[in-house]
Amino acid sequence: MLNKKYLAVVYENDKNLLTPKVIIFLNTRTRETIEPKLIDLARQDKYKITSSESDQQWKVDPQKYLDLV
Repeated sequence: MLNKKYLAVVYENDKNLLTPKVIIFLNTRTRETIEPKLIDLARQDKYKITSSESDQQWKVDPQKYLDLV
């Protein structure tokens, strides 16, 4: 989870576990999907990882979003 508001899936992780490339796809407050967006957490300051979430808990298929990029 990013900023306690967005659900994302890790797309690529080179070095630092806290700054991977992720694909944001769900607003957790409204539970609405959003247009998937690839973000490199190492190259920006807007988004931060706030927790790890289970795809089963949110009933989402992460592979669906990985295939979009």
